[in-house]
Amino acid sequence: MTEVPEDWAATVAGETSYVIHHAHVVFGGVCPECQIKRKK
Repeated sequence: MTEVPEDWAATVAGETSYVIHHAHVVFGGVCPECQIKRKK
């Protein structure tokens, strides 16, 4: 699996409140359950 650059992950975390731990989130998207939890 491709590594996600730390500086890019930090930018994503700052702009979206999501912390990227695994590249599959970037390429596969955030699961629907997590999207619902984030909106609350």
